[in-house]
Parts: sequence; structure tokens; C-alpha cells
Amino acid sequence: MGASESAVVRLLSDGLINKIAAGEVVERPASVVKELVENSIDAGAGRVDVHVEEGGRGLVAVVDDGIGMEREDALMALERHATSKLRVDEDLFRISSLGFRGEALPSIAEVSRFELRTGPQGSEVGTRLSLDGGVWGAIEDAPNPGGTEIRVRSLFFNTPVRLKFLKTPRTEMHHVLDVVQRMALSHPEMATSLRSDGRVLLDVPRGQTLRERVRGVLGKATAAGMVDVAARQGSLRLEGLVSGPSLHRSSRGGLFLFVNGRFVRDRTFIGALLSVYRDRLPKGRYPMAVLFLDLPPEAVDVNVHPAKVEVRWTDGPEIWRFVASALAELLDRLASGGHQQEGLFTGVVAGPASSVPDSGPLHAPTEGPAPTSEPAPADVDEEPRFRDPRQLRAERAIAAAQPGAVASAPVSVRLDPFGFASAPSEPGSPPKLGADIEERIAQRGAGDRTSAQLLREGSLQGRHGPWLLWSASADLVLVDAAAAHRRLVFSNLRQGGSRTRVRSRRVLVPELFEVDERLVPRVDALSDQLACRGLEIGDFGGGTLALHAGPDGLGTMRLRSSVGLWLEWLQTLKGGEGPMLYRLDALLSWYAAPSAADYIAPDVAVALIHALSTAELATVCPFGEPVLGHLEDGALRGIFSRRST
Repeated sequence: MGASESAVVRLLSDGLINKIAAGEVVERPASVVKELVENSIDAGAGRVDVHVEEGGRGLVAVVDDGIGMEREDALMALERHATSKLRVDEDLFRISSLGFRGEALPSIAEVSRFELRTGPQGSEVGTRLSLDGGVWGAIEDAPNPGGTEIRVRSLFFNTPVRLKFLKTPRTEMHHVLDVVQRMALSHPEMATSLRSDGRVLLDVPRGQTLRERVRGVLGKATAAGMVDVAARQGSLRLEGLVSGPSLHRSSRGGLFLFVNGRFVRDRTFIGALLSVYRDRLPKGRYPMAVLFLDLPPEAVDVNVHPAKVEVRWTDGPEIWRFVASALAELLDRLASGGHQQEGLFTGVVAGPASSVPDSGPLHAPTEGPAPTSEPAPADVDEEPRFRDPRQLRAERAIAAAQPGAVASAPVSVRLDPFGFASAPSEPGSPPKLGADIEERIAQRGAGDRTSAQLLREGSLQGRHGPWLLWSASADLVLVDAAAAHRRLVFSNLRQGGSRTRVRSRRVLVPELFEVDERLVPRVDALSDQLACRGLEIGDFGGGTLALHAGPDGLGTMRLRSSVGLWLEWLQTLKGGEGPMLYRLDALLSWYAAPSAADYIAPDVAVALIHALSTAELATVCPFGEPVLGHLEDGALRGIFSRRST
């Protein structure tokens, strides 16, 4: 049905549609470089050369030696939403290529003077075609370039408003360099070069290891200050280089994070990384990292933003825990003077990340000269060994959760050895604690020791809702995972006493809490006890308390909630130091626990149950909620026994 001259609602023209699409995809010359280089990588290029003039405003040229295109495919590539990357609807949920929307080339051609030369490998004749502001020009035979060559001139010449918003050539060139550096780091097997107005800014050969590529792109000093990390948990794999203790910078510009080979700016990935370095670097300083996180394509949605730098996870908290635990383990090992990355890929310390064993490296060279490895330290095995991170993490968690295993000298511990407290999700509000809570807990906890003893031997059978299913002898024990975790953390805080100090971290901006002025001296009198729990709370004046530091690993929202609720309870609580600290420890254990929806890996579940078997009052949490449910073999058999008719 056509639209009349007086119609208010009309269809947009194809040219205007392409200009709108170009506004989403092509923000500046660096956007053009990104889209074209991504296409080159998807085409299997072994070398990509980028040449720009006037910061990309005058010219952006990208030449590759990829598979090239027949004329029919070259023409189709200039149509909107035409792509070779998707065949069926399901492909959209398992994206494995960098470019798949089919918007880049037509959008770029709509706002520039565009020329493409291409040809399939092995053919003498290729195709040359051109467009001027989206208007088709010549389509003709040309010498085959042995891949694809695209030249984009006079960007935004027909959209002066967009042209007006471009920065100086120097600034735009900086953005182009940033894009090419990312691409070069993400594919060390591919040769990459960048020339600006005839000057070579970057030229790295093919077939490099990741460490060699970092040295060539970011400099020798940066590469020398970075350490290898490689970890696997199920289908998740993390590999790359991260800052050692002496390497840091004033901004996040040194973070090169890739998900399935795609550069991303993801809050979960970045947040997990920065949470590990928060107390390990000077205030206002940030680490550098070149990290590759690989996982099944269906576990991450990259179709979130036209620029494809944002992603959406099917299980963000699990990604957070995996990345944070892998990096924390590495840095803790380095801080204690160790060389190896305990529990992960070990044996090679300063060597290239591509020396990872097992099923092969994720980012190893595929061709070219053999890389030269740096010598391994004399006290380290030459052949890398893989230690299952699940087993090592379980062992560490069990050891950390034993409240009695405290040395005579003060020991620094984590509030939460299992890592739940650093997840972005937060448990619900805790129940109010009565005045007689300690007495009731003691009575309940002493009433059933049999179930706790059953946890010392047995096996994990799975999980149903919030309950872990544990088989011991012929009986079945149901363990409330969150309540069990609360009991363990609470026991750590209560039994460690002054011999144990929870690791603390400073908050960037102090959290302020308005309270009754009479409460301020009561809290101030607890300063030593608070410090043992990683807390620093001081008088801010005018009946206000300021929180300056909290337990390491407890996220900002959880920290604010636990301290705020504690201070709120104290304003109506009568009693001395004992009841005040009981409620504080109970709240810290509540906000360190997993939420009902949190995934708990099987190895962590086993570690949790083993640690619970030695905890005092293991059958009840500090809020009086049951931790265990016990079904004896006789009761189970009675349910399914045959009855005579």
C-alpha cells in the first residue's frame, strides 16, 4: 500500500536508512578500520596492512591476503544485512565470527567514496567496484590482489554534521592506533602493520607468541613487567598476560580484554580483574592486561550493540568468580615469593602463554618461524604440568575454612574462602536477631551431632534448589548451601579472635551513616575488634560514622548493606560488646553467602561440606536457621516399601 502526498507516516528511503545505520556503525575513522580489519580476520588473512591519511578522514585503506571474493559475493556484500556468517536462525545464538550483522560495508560506502578490489585465491582476474556516497560507480575486471583491498576516501563528505564532530587528525589517529593495537594483540599469528601519512606506526610479523606480540605492540618494558596466566574450569578458559606487582598505569587504557577473540568493554570481566588488583596497587593506579576468555558461543550474547564491544552473559556471577579466582591465585603466589601459578597451568613462569599444554594453546602461532621461548627458571620443571583447578581450589577452601587451623602469630585470611562475596548479586535481607539468639543457637546446635558427623565421609549427589544432596553410608543429608556458608564464615570470625585478621581493602569514597550520637563512642570502643574483621569505621562528626575500609572480597553493595544494617540494629540493642559483635559477625556471614540463584561448582560444594563437618554448631546457622536435614536409610526404605494388599 503506497503513501499519499499528505501521509504523515512514510517509509524511509534506502539512502537515509543506510545513513542512519552508518551513524550506529561508523562513529569515526577508527570504526571503519575496526569493521574492515574484522572482515579481514574472518576471511582468514595471514597479513593485514592498514594505511590512513589525515587521521582517516582523507583515506582509510585496508589490504589483506584472505580468501577474497568472487564478483557475485562482492556485489552482495554491499547490500544491507548480507553476510556469509549466518545461515539459520540458531546461528545468531552461537556467534563465532567477528562480523555478522552485514551492515558494515554498505554503511561505510554510504558516507564515503568507496572502492573495493578483491578476487579468490588462485584466480588471475579479480573484481573492482566503487561507490560514491552510496551511488554505484564502475564494476569491472581488475588484477587479482590475492585477497581484498578496500579504500575509503573522504569519510562523511556527504554528511557534514557528522564531519563537524570529528576531532583533530592527531586525535583520530590515536583512536585508529588503539583499534589496530587491539587487533594485533588478539591475533599474534597474523602479521599487522599500520602506516599514517607514510609513517610506519606499527609493523609486527606473523607467527609470534603472545609475549612477543605484546613486546612488539606495547613495548619491551611492558612485556617484561607482565606474567603469564592460564586457567580452565569446565568450558571456561582464561589465558594471557597480566601486570606483575611493579607494572601499573594511571588509567584503564592498558586493559585489552577479549571474549572468544573479540575485544570487549564488559563490566563483569573488568570488575573481576580490578577487584583482584584493588588492594595490590597504589591508589589511583590500574593494572595492564592482555586476557583472552574463551567459552562456548551460546554462553555469551555478542549481539547487544552495533559496535559489538558489549556482551551479555548467561551466567555473569560464574564468569566473575572464575576470572577473579584465577588472577587472585596467581598474584597471591607471586606475593609469597613463588614462581608458579599454583592450581592452574604451572611449570613455565616467564615463557610465552602459548606454551599451555593439554588440548593446545588458544592463541599459538599457526605458521612462520618457530618462536624463541625464554628460558624457564632452574627450579621449575621444563615441561608444563596441568593441575586441576577444581581439586586445588577445594583443598585451599577446606584449609581456609578450618577455624582451628590458626597459627600463634597473627594470620591474614579472607572473609570468604569460596569467593561468593565478590559476586555482583546480593542475598536478600536477613531476619532480625532476638536478644536470646546465642542461647537458642547453642541449644539447637548441640541437639544433632549425628548429621554433621555424616559429612566427614560420603559423596556429593547433586543439588536440588538451595540444597546440596550428600550421600553418607546409607543415609541422605540435605545441606542448605547458603546457611552452611554462613556457619563457616561466622565460625571463622568468632574463633579466630585477635590471632586472625581479615584482609581489608580501602573504599574509594567513604560510606557515611547517620546514627544516634550516643552510638558513636560505642562503635569507637570496638575499633580493635573491627580491625580484626577488616573494618575501619570512624567518627565523621555530627552523629555520622564513616566507613573507610571493609573485608577484602565483600562487594561494595554487600559491605554497605551489612554495616548499615548493623548500625541500625545497634541503635535499639541493649547490652555490651558481646551482643554487638555477634550481630556484626552474623551480618558479615549473611552478606558473604551465596544467593539462592548463585551457581556453586561441584568442587566448591564438596569443599563446603567437608569444612562444615568440623565446624562448631554445624547444624544451625548464626540466624537460627537449620543447615542440615537428615533422612535415615530406614525412613527412605519405608517410603518405597511394598505394602501387602
